[in-house]
Amino acid sequence: MHGWIERGSITIGKSALGVSVAICSHNGENRLAPVLAHLQAQRVGEVPWEVLVVDNASTDRTSEVARECWPTHAPAPLRVITERILGLNRARVCALSEARYELVSFIDDDNWVAADWVSAASRAMSADPLLGAILSVNHPIADRPLPPWFQRYCGYYAAWAVDESAAPPPPHVLIGAGMTIRKAAFVDIASKGFRPLATDRVGRDLSSSGDEELGYALMLAGWKLRLERSLRLEHYLTPNRLEWGYCRRLVRAEEKSNVVLDSYFWPTQYAPGMKNRLRQTWWWHFAIESLALIRHHSVVKLVSSCVHEMEHDGEVIEIEKRIGRLIGLARMRSQYRTARRTVAQAPWRRRDSFLAAGDF
Repeated sequence: MHGWIERGSITIGKSALGVSVAICSHNGENRLAPVLAHLQAQRVGEVPWEVLVVDNASTDRTSEVARECWPTHAPAPLRVITERILGLNRARVCALSEARYELVSFIDDDNWVAADWVSAASRAMSADPLLGAILSVNHPIADRPLPPWFQRYCGYYAAWAVDESAAPPPPHVLIGAGMTIRKAAFVDIASKGFRPLATDRVGRDLSSSGDEELGYALMLAGWKLRLERSLRLEHYLTPNRLEWGYCRRLVRAEEKSNVVLDSYFWPTQYAPGMKNRLRQTWWWHFAIESLALIRHHSVVKLVSSCVHEMEHDGEVIEIEKRIGRLIGLARMRSQYRTARRTVAQAPWRRRDSFLAAGDF
C-alpha cells in the first residue's frame, strides 16, 4: 500500500461480514487474560472472525501470554503480530494491514467485551455500506468505587456510560477503545494520501487524539460515523488511574494533543474578512487561550493548583485544559498554519465537506 501502510496487504472483497478483533498492546502481559477470556465467550453464529494481538514493542511476555491464554479449541483463530516501532498509530495500521476481514474492531488490552460483540459489530456495519466506523458504549469498572468526580471526566477515560442516564458521546467523536473500522474506508483515505498529524499514545505518554483524527478524516472524506448502542464493553480501570493527580495529567495531555485537531475544524478558512484571516493564525489562538487563562482564573488559584492536588475542584481541571492547550499550541507554532492548509487541500477529502464546532 501507499506511504505509511508498510506491511501486509489489504483485501476488499466479499468478506464484508467478517470481523478481525484487534488488541494493540504494549507491555500488557498482566492485562490480557480477562480480555481474551471475554473473547473466548463470544456467541457469534455464522460470522467469520479472528483475533489479532499486536505486540507493540513490548519488553515483557505480552506475545507469550496471548498465545498461552488462547486454547486450541477457541472459537476463532488468534494471531500475534509484532510491531517493533512503539506507538499506537503504528500498531493500529499494523492491525489494519494484517487483518483478514473487512471489519477491524479495536479493543484495548483492558477492555472486556460483551458476548455478542463480534456479531453486533458485523450486523451494524453490514447494514449500511456508508458507515466508515462505529463506536461502542463503554462502561467503566474498577476494583474500588469510582470517585465522585469521575462522571464529569469519564470521557477522558474512553468510558462514556457510567450509567444509562449518562449523555452519549458526540456523534463525530471516534474513540479508539471499542471502535470498529471498515477497511474500505481506511484504504479510501490512505490511498489518497491521508497521513495522521497526531502521534497518539507512545509508551507511557498520555498523548492521544489519533482516533479522533481518524474519525474526522473519514467524515471529511464522506464516510459516516455512528454510536452503536448494541456494542458494549467494560473498561477496566486500575486504582492509579482513579487518582486525582492522574486525572489532571490525563486532561492536560489530551488537551495538548487535541491542538492538531484544529486543522479539521474552522471551515471559515474559506470565508472572506479580516477576522477570519486572524482566526487562521497560530498567535490568535495562543492569545485567546492565554487571555482566557488569566481572565477566568485568579492568580491564587493558578499558583495553588501548581502545588496542591485540590481534588474535586472543577476549576483545577479547567486550568489543566487551558495549560494543556497552550503547551500544544507552543509545540505546533511553526507547523500550525501548514497543518491547517494540509487538511484544507487534502486530496482525500470531498470538496463540499467540512466540520464546524457549532454543528455538534
